[in-house]
Amino acid sequence: MERTLCIPLGIIAERSRVNSRWQSYAWRASGVLIGPSRMRAGSPLWRDEDAANYFAGAGTLSLYTIDVPSYRVNVEQPVPRLYVVLAAQERDDIPAAVHFLTAAPDEAKSYAADHSLMLVDALPMPKQLLELVAAYITEHVPPNAPARDKPKLHRTKGSAEDRLRRIGPLLQRYFAYGAASPCVDPD
Repeated sequence: MERTLCIPLGIIAERSRVNSRWQSYAWRASGVLIGPSRMRAGSPLWRDEDAANYFAGAGTLSLYTIDVPSYRVNVEQPVPRLYVVLAAQERDDIPAAVHFLTAAPDEAKSYAADHSLMLVDALPMPKQLLELVAAYITEHVPPNAPARDKPKLHRTKGSAEDRLRRIGPLLQRYFAYGAASPCVDPD
């Protein structure tokens, strides 16, 4: 069975006015909340003259060992991304719903190509989430992999072992209050 890590996240979606004869508003993912959320999908969060932000819903970022090389490419970028797939609603006044979350850029790209009715956005990955993904990568790099195949993170310093030593307690805290947990692939 493939080892995975599941991280519950909440996604914030922004509705902004657009100058188009086909639609009045456009939706995009605008923020991410780490951990389980008790908010109801569609709850308004804040608004100004041109835009309104809503809680789009909760989703789970599932990390799979087979995708470790893709995660590594992502976290080695100057600005690592969380890819959010939102399902557009029939009416533009109803918030887009969270459909899928990934940290794998190739998966997000293929999702965008295969599902034309979905909105695929890339959000900057929050530091806490980046640390969890980096720890997962470090833990799941094959032991015989050459040193060049281990992640080179822009935002952390020290060797992989030092990072794991620092991040280990972080993972334990996330597991303790339910922000991340081992999960089993659905069959």
